[in-house]
Amino acid sequence: MSSIIRVRRPGRTDTAPAVPTPIPGLVIACIPPDWPIIHLRSGNAIGSYPTLETALAAATDLGRLFDWTRPATDLATLPRWRQLAIACTGLRWGAIQGHKPGPDALKDLT
Repeated sequence: MSSIIRVRRPGRTDTAPAVPTPIPGLVIACIPPDWPIIHLRSGNAIGSYPTLETALAAATDLGRLFDWTRPATDLATLPRWRQLAIACTGLRWGAIQGHKPGPDALKDLT
């Protein structure tokens, strides 16, 4: 763990230890029993995964689809196919039920 980050949750903001990823703008929070990928600028989870290794792999894949250093509001300006690609990438890596990214989840980042 290298730092403490803020994590937005419904109705509150928490802090959690974070693991860096190779993707600028994304970190992985240690919130047992899950490992959510966090967008640093918004503090929102993109998806939550059962293991650190899976979260790192998913973050690396997601890094190919968007510049995560940009504001989350920029996600809404992406073409629909790109938004779906982001959602499908999270699902392919096994995002945990209740934390699955999807087209509507992208709105939560804004």
